[in-house]
Amino acid sequence: MTSPVPGVIAWPVITLLVLLTIVRFALINSSITDRLINQALAFAAVGMLLREQATEDLLGRFPGPIGDIDLLRQLSFCAIIGIVQALYGIGKLWDGADPATAQKRQRRYYVVGLILSAVVLFAGTPARMQNVLIDQELTWSSAVLWCAFYAPILVCATLYLRLAVRELRAGDNTSREKAIYAANIGISGVLVFDAVVTPLNTIYEVISNTRSKDPEMHIKALTFFLATTAASLITIVPTVSALRVRFGRDRTGRNRRLLEPLWQDLTALFPEVVARDRLATDTEAARLHRMTIEIHDALLRLRPYATPVAKHDDVASPTAAAAVQVARAYTAKLHGTIPSNSGVQLDILTMPTKSTHLTAASDNLVDLARQWQTALAQCAPAASR
Repeated sequence: MTSPVPGVIAWPVITLLVLLTIVRFALINSSITDRLINQALAFAAVGMLLREQATEDLLGRFPGPIGDIDLLRQLSFCAIIGIVQALYGIGKLWDGADPATAQKRQRRYYVVGLILSAVVLFAGTPARMQNVLIDQELTWSSAVLWCAFYAPILVCATLYLRLAVRELRAGDNTSREKAIYAANIGISGVLVFDAVVTPLNTIYEVISNTRSKDPEMHIKALTFFLATTAASLITIVPTVSALRVRFGRDRTGRNRRLLEPLWQDLTALFPEVVARDRLATDTEAARLHRMTIEIHDALLRLRPYATPVAKHDDVASPTAAAAVQVARAYTAKLHGTIPSNSGVQLDILTMPTKSTHLTAASDNLVDLARQWQTALAQCAPAASR
């Protein structure tokens, strides 16, 4: 069953799927659910590759089983069974199964998948011997093959259908959740219907000696391609988010980078505020949290050097005024000015934050950091006189 999708469309999708799988295994592989999603994507990539004409042309040059095109096509069915077994494991976790025993459970699911795959390959032997597709051969072996192939799909789709109906009936869902559950019901319902009708239809065609309406199996191949493509697109959002976090392009990483120059200047002035237990394996959130605390501690130590910002000072905003005030205190400390007990507070320390969330709590300091170099430049002439 070669994919009917043109290579110009199929190969970009396959390339994206392979890249997504590699990235997810590298960056999003910590929880059991993430690992099962990644395993499903890996099975999907193998299945799609085995169905491509270019793959068949390449492997067909080799002798033995590697070059057996009919065997490769049937192995793609085994890859789909692997996808279903991984999805079934995810569904059982959703259903409340104990995550602590998930790996042991999943091994059993995969063993069942291997047994069903063996049945598929055994039942597909007559078709391979004749160099035809399963639906072109249409004997009782074909019926056995489709029963073995669709059995796990029926069980898995029924599980997801039940879970989606249960969640939708809970009554405390957001509009987005309701849409997701409704879509899940629709997709699962179609799969349940297909998993029941296809084997029964094959049995009917064998008994009545009726020719298959789709002997080239294009509909089955197209359904697999579309379903795999849709699943891949769903995983793009969390994968891109993980990449943004990995390379510091999310809000947390961006705030940390923007705070870096301010942090370096203040911690050079007050090295005692720098924590000594930092780890190279700290997350971006942990680094931002440390940096925010250390900047705040350094600012507290600058308070004795603070002076009020006069109304006639050339500042464009409260944040710019706060930056000038901090820069003046910083410059005073840097040049050995004797601290005072005037009780002047640094404005930046009293500015309210919009949220207690880490990134929001650091926003005031980020705004200060944006103004930092300009404020230092304004203070430089006064310090030189």
